[in-house]
Amino acid sequence: MSDFREPQFDVDTTSFGAADHNAAAATSPAPAAEPRPADAATTAAEPQEFSYPSMFGTAEVFDMQTPEGDPVRALYVDGGFQSLCYTDSRRFEPAFEYCKAFDTIFHINPDAKRILVLGGGAFSWPKHVLATCPDVQLDVVEIDPVIVDIARKHFFLDEATERFGADRLNVTIDDGRRFLANAEPGTYDAIVNDTFAGTAMETPLLAPDALLLAKRALAPGGLYLLNAVAEDDLGFQDHAALHEVYETLAQQFSFVRESVIEDLEFSGAVNHVFFARE
Repeated sequence: MSDFREPQFDVDTTSFGAADHNAAAATSPAPAAEPRPADAATTAAEPQEFSYPSMFGTAEVFDMQTPEGDPVRALYVDGGFQSLCYTDSRRFEPAFEYCKAFDTIFHINPDAKRILVLGGGAFSWPKHVLATCPDVQLDVVEIDPVIVDIARKHFFLDEATERFGADRLNVTIDDGRRFLANAEPGTYDAIVNDTFAGTAMETPLLAPDALLLAKRALAPGGLYLLNAVAEDDLGFQDHAALHEVYETLAQQFSFVRESVIEDLEFSGAVNHVFFARE
């Protein structure tokens, strides 16, 4: 049995109009430096290891085990963990805690049917939605075709679409901002921004004009989610950068809340998931 903890959400979902949902308060964990693959976990008995050149540096795929022996597969790009998934019967379940936080969408709006995900990675959360939410339609935008190929070859993306409906997942190779500029107004019940360039958060999608495009693409009452990891040169949390993210969102949205989620066992990072809504 894995010791991955359930995410500790400090999002006050009542501010977003969610009914009968109480979020637990979270405390910020101590800063931690990011581990390298060699000391992140015990290697599996027969590990898979692959390396690909991507737009953002070398993309490595390798198998590991949790301390309890649970088999997992990692996508490691340019010095940072991008995705993690189980390789057993739980392969459509999110392994990283921050991915589980995206399910808050369905607590806030149980009727959410159309969701846009910016940044595909190994498609951890989209696969989970396909497996658990049969009425939800997903559009996923990933700028790097190599990453999509990796998800198909090594992270069970094709199996997920075959089992749960290929017509429910639309994958587009494109720049996220350009995709938003061409999106029909009011299309999405939620937009999840999970974009990274290596270990750095993709800031162009936080520019005011990009956020305005996202707001335009959201249906009335739609939810905008952003996963952020900000560290300084010493590997500690960059609180000034995170505060700037909050203020940037607050300039465009009436309600902004933040959930601090630790994924220290593998990624060595502290994720900050921001929830914004008009």
